[in-house]
Amino acid sequence: MQNWGNALFAGFNAFAASWAILAYIGFKNILVDIWLGLTDILYVESDREKPSRKKVEDEELFNWKGVLYQGEANASVPHESLSGMMLSEKTRSL
Repeated sequence: MQNWGNALFAGFNAFAASWAILAYIGFKNILVDIWLGLTDILYVESDREKPSRKKVEDEELFNWKGVLYQGEANASVPHESLSGMMLSEKTRSL
């Protein structure tokens, strides 16, 4: 018998929430949302297309440094960045 205050507060919250939902969403849209939420798990798309990967025709000539630096395959790379790609005879012997 000591929980009357809690029961009244919960009842008022339920009343206010119901009023706000009906005012802002509407009764028809509530029913549509409930129906779609309950029946969405029943339908599965069986014809899902697998994403196709674009294969690089010549991987040896592909500019990975340009892709990593600029974000596209035909991008130019700054001169300072190119120096790390080239090895001279002195650095190869080290």
